[in-house]
Amino acid sequence: MRNIRHRVFTALLIGGTAALMSEQLAFGEDGGQRLDRAPSHAVGDSYTYNWDHELVTFTYLGRQGDRECYSVRTPTQGREATQCRSLDDNPMQLVGNWQPHNIVPHQGSYSFPLYIGKSWDVSYPGVPMATGTGDTLHHISTNYRLQAEVIGYESVTVPAGTFAAFKIKGTDQAWGDYKPNIVTYYYSPQLGLVKYDGSKMASAHIELVSYKSAR
Repeated sequence: MRNIRHRVFTALLIGGTAALMSEQLAFGEDGGQRLDRAPSHAVGDSYTYNWDHELVTFTYLGRQGDRECYSVRTPTQGREATQCRSLDDNPMQLVGNWQPHNIVPHQGSYSFPLYIGKSWDVSYPGVPMATGTGDTLHHISTNYRLQAEVIGYESVTVPAGTFAAFKIKGTDQAWGDYKPNIVTYYYSPQLGLVKYDGSKMASAHIELVSYKSAR
């Protein structure tokens, strides 16, 4: 079930349109790119990812209080869910029959502003894992530590196209696990997450396949 936990990791994901330049992207004091907040998006914007060889579509539903929420569908498996993230695009809750989770306060995948050299260190609870059967069924929650740094701003190509993106690299490690999961992901100022890779066999590989604007 750790595979499920790592696939959840980035339900991280998206925002805005590639055709629109983000108003939040600016130049820092050193002349490098700086992103002050997550991309904006419109109700009905949808993003389809190749998520560990499964197509998953996220459609933006709108803001609910201090959360940004999306519907989630897997056309081939027929599974559905609702995912909510913090205003900084960090996963908080996913309810339904696709990778349900509840992370308090959130996963901490991003820490704005983003710029080359920015680093952060957060701890968060993992998805509860079920062990045993019947009367002996127990749910165990493992805590994780994510240490990440923006190491570049570069071009990345995925099935949806080629994007300029912040390259983030770090370790995502369960407490007590001697071998961390080495993670690398790319965050576009216009679209949000466009690619994610982890080093462990249980980790997800995620690529943006297509984007559809509701505007």
